[in-house]
Amino acid sequence: FFTFQRTVDTKKKQIELWKELLLSYSAHNKVFELKIDDTIYEKHVIFYNQKINRKLPLSSLKVILEELISQGVVEWKEKEKQTILVFWKTPQQWADSIYAWVNAKFSYHDINLSSIILKQYIGGEEWTKRKRVNLV
Repeated sequence: FFTFQRTVDTKKKQIELWKELLLSYSAHNKVFELKIDDTIYEKHVIFYNQKINRKLPLSSLKVILEELISQGVVEWKEKEKQTILVFWKTPQQWADSIYAWVNAKFSYHDINLSSIILKQYIGGEEWTKRKRVNLV
């Protein structure tokens, strides 16, 4: 697992497993950023197994990250490439989660009343003619 295999299919499977591990870890711990600089990477719980004293080589990590970047799962936070942003949910999944939460917490009447109050606060009917906002 820590050493890339030469067979292309096996290497693809390894990258997929690393992707699953990274996303699962990030979602479970609600992590959105991971520092990849040498000092933190060396002992990070994802990339280093202390029990067997094995770690993912930095060169392999870079290959994995480039693949995950191409899949849109992570991206570099800065030009120096020291920190990655982890997208363990797609924007659509976040939207669905927020929508489900709102539906669970509020009734339709509450949401409709909130949209009326918001319209009045922002500028009444004149504002709604310029820009339509649906909260439901």
